[in-house]
Amino acid sequence: MEIKKSFETSFKELGKHKVIVFPVLLSIFIPIILTLIYVDISGLREVMQTSFEKSDVNNVNDNSQSDKLYNLITVENIILLIIFVFIGIISLIYLTCATFSLITLNICKKDLNFYDMIKLTNKYLFRYISLNILYALIIIIPTLLVFLVAFLIFSTQKVLGIFSAVIAVILLLVYMIYIGLRLFFSTPILFIEKKSASQSLLYSFHITKGHLKQVFIIYTIILGISLLSGQISGNPIQSSIIEYFKSENVFKSIFMIFLIAIFVLIEAIVVALEQLFFFYSYVDFRRIIK
Repeated sequence: MEIKKSFETSFKELGKHKVIVFPVLLSIFIPIILTLIYVDISGLREVMQTSFEKSDVNNVNDNSQSDKLYNLITVENIILLIIFVFIGIISLIYLTCATFSLITLNICKKDLNFYDMIKLTNKYLFRYISLNILYALIIIIPTLLVFLVAFLIFSTQKVLGIFSAVIAVILLLVYMIYIGLRLFFSTPILFIEKKSASQSLLYSFHITKGHLKQVFIIYTIILGISLLSGQISGNPIQSSIIEYFKSENVFKSIFMIFLIAIFVLIEAIVVALEQLFFFYSYVDFRRIIK
């Protein structure tokens, strides 16, 4: 496989089509904005600021802090939290699908315009959700069965049960790694090959047979990009958000928001590059095995 070529192509296409960054940017911004809004309107920010102040002077939180936090657990705040979480999840799924749609249009040498992006996103949204549900079931069902067997053994023979639990954990780790590699390309297959969720999983399982080394290399590179992204922008974003909550000064709050925006932009660019590399790696992988 030409890993270097896939990287170069990804950089080149991202430079030519910066619009790919936009849905990624929104998918990161929206949860942060929802969090900031919820903390402010729920009254949680005041409690957090008091906790930060006590922490700064090395004082232990007193019972009044617990009482204030307990008083915030109201029906209104719970409903609001559910609504915000639901909005965040839906927006993340849709915008992720939109990102993949833009990348697919790019790979297929089509214009990257808003209309085609929305059209393709709406077309593949249900398939993308179904794919993730099926993938989760493939992981969860065997996990539950294995631990159920281990629990039944433990209920009859504790020593043997502990041993079986250890074996179960090892087997599940091996299973998750194996299945993760075999089904690794199911997402780009769904979009590029225009297959259903189940067909994408089966096709990925089929084409990766005998090529797990190549798949593992691609997975490791993508994982490395994600870890690097976390160090470069993920941690600074979290630190800036904490400083925003701690701040009682308007100018400092505005500055923190500015920093958050800068680091979110960096994060979005890296994630967009990562997804482009993921899809172009599949294209290269498909070409080689054929």
